[in-house]
Amino acid sequence: MAGVSWGVAAGYVAAHDGFGSGDLPGFAFWSLLLALPAYPILRIFDRRSANWSTASTYLAVAVLGTLAALASTSAVALIIGGWIGAFSFPVFFCWLTGALTAFACVPLLRRPATWLCALPTVALPIVGMVALLRVALAQPADLLVHIAHGTTPQQIETIWTDVLGTPHPSGRGHSHIEGVGSISRSDGGGEARIRVSFRHGTCAERRAEVVQRVLASPLVARTSDLEPSAGGEFRVDMAPILEPE
Repeated sequence: MAGVSWGVAAGYVAAHDGFGSGDLPGFAFWSLLLALPAYPILRIFDRRSANWSTASTYLAVAVLGTLAALASTSAVALIIGGWIGAFSFPVFFCWLTGALTAFACVPLLRRPATWLCALPTVALPIVGMVALLRVALAQPADLLVHIAHGTTPQQIETIWTDVLGTPHPSGRGHSHIEGVGSISRSDGGGEARIRVSFRHGTCAERRAEVVQRVLASPLVARTSDLEPSAGGEFRVDMAPILEPE
């Protein structure tokens, strides 16, 4: 389990020109630590599944492997907190591949002829989790807010604070409204504009609500959509204005 997980991480680093190689020793430590409780669990699974049907056994492999990866990631996250996000590779998918491979090897050693079942048992949960995360973390198109001609700088600031922002509960400063990730100036062509990026996972309905809220302001002439990765010619991050000190 630990070896496969580390191998996946090393392959990811190699595919990215060695970026993140310094994280591999630390990942090896955590992977080996997690392998200690995994061994007795694999032994129990080996004894219990000895007389199960092939379909039941590999279904259990998929479920237990996925749960083991989720438990491993959650346990390490509880111990080191947000530092788990500092790894330069997707640790969950590394541990998921390792856990699925470890559980799949248990019935495979007893019944080598079932290797055709083992391959999709390892691959399908990984593909499924990738698809789920892509849907959950999908980022809607950015919103470009075109300010009405003649609007003063003070009025534009109210769009940041009152339309796209809301007073912070502490009474100090403003926070972004639900779904909004960042707000920035994106002036161009002699026109004052504000660019709004949305948080990952923001649904289409919530984005539509934000658009309606923006268009309801008499200070807004119109809105248009932009790809999340596109950038404006003059872009100054205005997030500090909205966040409380």
